[in-house]
Amino acid sequence: MILGGLTCLLAGLVPIPAAAHPLTGGPATPTQVWVTVIGAVVTLAGVAMALMSSRDSEFIAANRKIFRNGGLVIGAVGLLGFLIGPGLIGPTGCDERPMTGANLTILSPSQGETFDTTEVPVSLEVEGGEIVSMATTENVEGEGHVHISLDGSLTSMLGEAEQTITVEPGEHELEVEYVANDHAPFCTRIVDRTQFSVETGAE
Repeated sequence: MILGGLTCLLAGLVPIPAAAHPLTGGPATPTQVWVTVIGAVVTLAGVAMALMSSRDSEFIAANRKIFRNGGLVIGAVGLLGFLIGPGLIGPTGCDERPMTGANLTILSPSQGETFDTTEVPVSLEVEGGEIVSMATTENVEGEGHVHISLDGSLTSMLGEAEQTITVEPGEHELEVEYVANDHAPFCTRIVDRTQFSVETGAE
């Protein structure tokens, strides 16, 4: 009963960060999800420990206060972590940058692929988001652009999922980032990378 009252009190006093908590349905990092799960498990463990204090057992009877008070403390700590933990470890800059639940995958070139031409096709897939025209600069939820970097240098900004880039012979690293309509990164950066090569002497 005490833990239940404490739970209601904390839930009323501590708002769940809507933009960074898995329970709200908003985008959350894997670390934030794990903090939420761990907080829930610790809370349940505390409740279980507190309830054990009512059992008829010589050992528990001798330590009843420890079980009851210890369980309440553990449950309260777990609940606090469950409610505010994900918000505390959210990526820096989240108050200023839009969030997205999109996933970006480079379909071509594939990892380790070798081309016999300097004209290399780039094909991308964005799940949970839409690639829109480069003329769009106002941030809208679910929309964004794509920035392509070759060997650490920005080479292209796209409003589409496919294009062809000209690459010198040799080994290369392609990095693609899905960014907001204002061409700046999302709160959690959406990036994919792949390595490929163009055969020496390719035309």
